[in-house]
Amino acid sequence: MRVRVLVATYLVVAAGAAATVLALRATLAHPDPWLALAPWSAHLVSAAGGLALAASVVAWSRWSLRLAVARELADALAPATRAIAPGQIVLVAVLSGLGEELLFRALLAPYLGVIASSVLFASLHQVRGRARWLWMTSSLVVGVALALLYRATGSLVGPVVAHALINALNLRHLRGLRAARPRRAEGLLAARPT
Repeated sequence: MRVRVLVATYLVVAAGAAATVLALRATLAHPDPWLALAPWSAHLVSAAGGLALAASVVAWSRWSLRLAVARELADALAPATRAIAPGQIVLVAVLSGLGEELLFRALLAPYLGVIASSVLFASLHQVRGRARWLWMTSSLVVGVALALLYRATGSLVGPVVAHALINALNLRHLRGLRAARPRRAEGLLAARPT
């Protein structure tokens, strides 16, 4: 049931943001991109940048699990993955990537700027405890990178591709971590001598 609410929420965010952008500008392209590229070139450059960004963020996510605060973040986020079946991960990742990129990059970034739209993006990424600061800081850095990619190319393709891939691969990884880690109580009970 929670996955349906999540999917419905991202559909509403995506539809609302897209409708607002189209009503204001009649296009999802950035109104003033830094690079003067033909539309197809802009989409290709943006997609390549999105793939590179996703690979970098996912690699950093895996490496950072060596740090205690990153493991705390993974432990804080892992319970949310329980409601998402493996087959639903792609759907949630694509819809969250599309919805958030339409809202934060296509709608807000041209009007608020790269930094302000990224700060708003980061402020919505919350968990309890000290891991909150790692997730917010990481979200801020990734938000800035996504906004810069959109600003440079004028195409939303790369940010959507990057966001969806990051979410899909990290959700899948979190499910694997949750499944691979025994509960603390079970681990203690299992270690008891017979």
